Amino acid sequence: MAKDKSINLHEHLFEALEWLGDRNLKGDELLEEIRRSDAKCRVSQQIIANQNLALNAARFAEEYGAGVLPETLAIKPAPAQIPKLPDRRK
Repeated sequence: MAKDKSINLHEHLFEALEWLGDRNLKGDELLEEIRRSDAKCRVSQQIIANQNLALNAARFAEEYGAGVLPETLAIKPAPAQIPKLPDRRK
């Protein structure tokens, strides 16, 4: 399983939670796991924020047309993967 897919984010966060609940971790090992879990949570928040931005850009593009989006938010779906939506600007 690829570990760099956002779909695995849920699994990674619960794995971190399990490690923190390990009663055998003590002292420096526990502190290291807390730091690691904190870093995972901060990165996860950024991934989620980025996905929310992409979702909002897709909604905006659907409503107003992709041509009004800044280049950094441009949506370029693979034509074979995503069906064309009807134009709602009429």
